[in-house]
Amino acid sequence: MRRIRRSRFHSLTTRIRSRSQFTQVAKLKRLLGFKMTYPAAPFLVAVEQAAHYGFYDLNRLEALILKQVAGSFFDLDTRSEKAGRRSLET
Repeated sequence: MRRIRRSRFHSLTTRIRSRSQFTQVAKLKRLLGFKMTYPAAPFLVAVEQAAHYGFYDLNRLEALILKQVAGSFFDLDTRSEKAGRRSLET
């Protein structure tokens, strides 16, 4: 399964290189930034989805990544916030 994901990632980078002559370095740096910023599993799932549907727009790819990590990337404990508010009120 990892090999499939790597080939999809390679396909994505190849498409970026072939489609954008002047901005390919900036786009590849942005893609690398996504890879370094977001967790690996959601990133690779989003790359697979993008390859499946045939779109290689980085804004769409980032939106897919954010959908994958929604709720788990910023795991905030709301119970402790509520307890803190109650103690301030009393």
